[in-house]
Amino acid sequence: MTSLSASRSSRALLALALCCALAAGCSLDLPDPAVLAVSDGGGGDSARADGDGDGAAPQIVIPALYLDGAELAKLGGVVVAGRDPWSAVFNSVVKVAADQALALSPPTVTDNGGGRAFATDNPSETAADRSDYLKGLEVVDAARDLALAWRVLGDSGYADKAVALLGAYASSPTTGMLPEARNAGPATSGKGSGSVIEIYLVLPGLFYSASLLWDYEGWARADRDAFEAWARTIAADVAQSGSQSGTQGGYRMVTLAAAGALLDDAALRTQGFDGCAAIIESSVGADGSLGDNNLGSALFMLNALVQVAEIARHHGVDLYGSRHGGRSLADAFDYYAPFVANPSTWSGTRGEVRPALFELVYSVTQDAAHGAAVKNGRPHDEIYIVGPATLTHGERFNW
Repeated sequence: MTSLSASRSSRALLALALCCALAAGCSLDLPDPAVLAVSDGGGGDSARADGDGDGAAPQIVIPALYLDGAELAKLGGVVVAGRDPWSAVFNSVVKVAADQALALSPPTVTDNGGGRAFATDNPSETAADRSDYLKGLEVVDAARDLALAWRVLGDSGYADKAVALLGAYASSPTTGMLPEARNAGPATSGKGSGSVIEIYLVLPGLFYSASLLWDYEGWARADRDAFEAWARTIAADVAQSGSQSGTQGGYRMVTLAAAGALLDDAALRTQGFDGCAAIIESSVGADGSLGDNNLGSALFMLNALVQVAEIARHHGVDLYGSRHGGRSLADAFDYYAPFVANPSTWSGTRGEVRPALFELVYSVTQDAAHGAAVKNGRPHDEIYIVGPATLTHGERFNW
């Protein structure tokens, strides 16, 4: 097992342990919320996302991708107040993972000796080299968890590490990924190349992590400018060409929407939102299905469309319930929710059923059937971009 696989597996095991504890009604051995309200880090109270103690929420101004400033403030408040499941997920999964990430040697695309171009082998190959992709997911996991830990606890050590990880993987002139939206694989001579979708799965998480750190005063201006320039260059490349349909097109639209939100680029955002609407029109059937016999694959595609819808929600665009050519994501939610709640009722190939996308959906629709899709097996982790969805999006209406 690689060090990357070990770190991601460790995070998954933390979530599984918490899931078992919550399901059994166990008392969790968590830090006292009063202790969590005290930070000995250099971030100061301004970094904290839990208010200033007199009931007033802090003014957090960040680019709105999957969370905006007001939502971050509320999230910090429920965590520090010890309210579950949010406090339990933060303390038992996210903070533990963030603490482990403090010791992480920055993963980069150069670790396998292949240079700065993003290049992977096709996963169907024997002993496929997928390092650049897997390292990217590792950076996303670590940087996002570190950023969330900083937002809640105010310890600047978390933010400093997250900034370092983002710089090393993305914008460093020596180890950073070249800002090119193409898979330059294969990484191994004689093997088949990996897909560009791997880039589309890594970039939004990098942008999301950066958004959570955007107002961090410890992020040196020159370094943040370098990351912003890198993001702008690679986003422009994504915008130039690529799939407009299916799962790959869906994650391309996530990338465009996330980049547009981070960079305050209305053209990129609109391209992502409109592209998502077109995919909804062409892919969602009259019954709400996506026409895929594999439930896991259908949910993987639906996850992409939900990711765009969540970013769009923060920018005044409704993709959750609007209709496009008579088709709507709302129909897809109604179609798939019962199968996510009870996968054994699916008659086709089951695949990997990941309910995390319904944490985002349920917080918007507040529909009982959508809620049933996530009630069992919490906490849910969206393994590519959003991460700890139960923490950041679970029942936001109860914050």
